[in-house]
Amino acid sequence: MRVGGRVAGEVVNIKVFIYNPKLFREFIRLAKEYGITFSVINDLCSELNTQSKDTLLVIDSEATRVIMTECRINLRNITGKVVTLRGVHDVKRVILETLGVGGKPVILCGIDLGKEIAYAILSNDVLVDLGYSKDIDEFINKLKSVVSELEPKRVIVRVGEPSDRRLINLAFEILSRCLLEGFETYLVNEARSSKELSNYLVPSIKGLAVPKDSNLRAALALALREGKRE
Repeated sequence: MRVGGRVAGEVVNIKVFIYNPKLFREFIRLAKEYGITFSVINDLCSELNTQSKDTLLVIDSEATRVIMTECRINLRNITGKVVTLRGVHDVKRVILETLGVGGKPVILCGIDLGKEIAYAILSNDVLVDLGYSKDIDEFINKLKSVVSELEPKRVIVRVGEPSDRRLINLAFEILSRCLLEGFETYLVNEARSSKELSNYLVPSIKGLAVPKDSNLRAALALALREGKRE
């Protein structure tokens, strides 16, 4: 199995030793969702003695105890990088860091309007989240949740300019709400947006799988497009 991720721009081998079943299930779920491959360690003490510099070791609190009391190894002396999961909330952050989303990133959000609000959220060419919201409040809460997780230096929201006049008021209401949250906002020409995700562009996007749904693809393309500042 191919094992790999990316930390600070460098390809790494990801190895996991997590005792907590809930944390382990969440790690497996998100790793699969974001396309991260890893190996599970069977003998922790033996592994630590042969670990290479390009290894990212993901452990939990119980594994930390084993390393210190049974392996008798100081965490500071372990070769490579070690990340300790303190709770479920840490798992997504670690998964995204392996893809290169860390520090104070820039978040790009594209919105395609229709019966529902289709959105796609990216950071550092990583598709972090996408889906549909039934109303503005639900969308704002989703975006604020991602912002809280990533703590970005900038959030740029691009809303497709709808051809349907009934949706124009909705577009400007979304832009206004985003401005109140301190996000940069743009109104973007959405013509051919869903067709812009060419075979050249798609492979450069990491993280969640690029959707086949035309509205979500349009939202993703809009996130990457220039637009008029509102």
